[in-house]
Amino acid sequence: MGRLSVDIGQSKKATIWVVLSLLGSSIEPLVVKYAHQGGFLSSQLMVLKLIMGGLCFIPFLWRLERPSGKQLNQIFLISLLALLTNYSLFLSVEKLSVTAVVTLISTTPVFIGIIHTLKGKVILKKQFWPALFTVLVGVMLSVRKNGGIDAESLSVLGILFVLSAIMGSILYRLRVDELCNDIAPIKISTYMFTMNGIIGLFLLPFIPEPDLKILPIVGWLGLAGAFANIGFIFAIHVLGATKTSVVSLLQRPMVILLAALFFKENLDEMQFLGVGMVILGIWFAKSEKIPSPQTVTFKQ
Repeated sequence: MGRLSVDIGQSKKATIWVVLSLLGSSIEPLVVKYAHQGGFLSSQLMVLKLIMGGLCFIPFLWRLERPSGKQLNQIFLISLLALLTNYSLFLSVEKLSVTAVVTLISTTPVFIGIIHTLKGKVILKKQFWPALFTVLVGVMLSVRKNGGIDAESLSVLGILFVLSAIMGSILYRLRVDELCNDIAPIKISTYMFTMNGIIGLFLLPFIPEPDLKILPIVGWLGLAGAFANIGFIFAIHVLGATKTSVVSLLQRPMVILLAALFFKENLDEMQFLGVGMVILGIWFAKSEKIPSPQTVTFKQ
């Protein structure tokens, strides 16, 4: 068997990892929205999630070789990016509808594809720009309701938080894509969550004392986020940041339907059309990885 068949096998495993990680993390915006409606603050959810996530990885610390000082600095940088992205997402769900947040966040793969093109890593396919136009029109339709602007979908502060989450997610995925060339995904996840857990412990005295009812919520957020991250980083390592982001679109329709069911975020026909255009446009906004001369080798 050659390297090509190994790469194909790894791609299949990575795809399975993405799907499994979605099962745990896809409904996070819904859980956060539920917590907000229960009176819990984003700061409480974030800090306690950091601590819970860090606890999940303590057993791995004793089994993994310690990274070098340079690698620890690189992991610390992406841990801060992950923290920023997650907290921005929590704040955006507090200000906007789940549907609006999920639709806007869905545009992330398009920007990653453009950046990778500028860096010479991928080539955009012919349908990319028409697909990008479809995405932009879909976003505009998704924030309209009954012929006018949907106020809940257009909170200025909420939009700023979503943009912050998108920017953080782009930087995070690009950095992880590069870092996986030198460090195993499980090691990145272990030290990243441990670092964020320590940050959470330092921040704990500065948040309002939470009700004990919050523990099951942050417990789930911590566990699901921790193990989903292992799968996500492994998938980025094998599939690349752009393809992983596209595959993750599988969760969007499910989350939007659940939001409509549990939070009465009923969409009109044009909003449904807009969400559909965003998902369809991103699916077709594909790119091709520029092959390296060493990518395909065979044993003699």
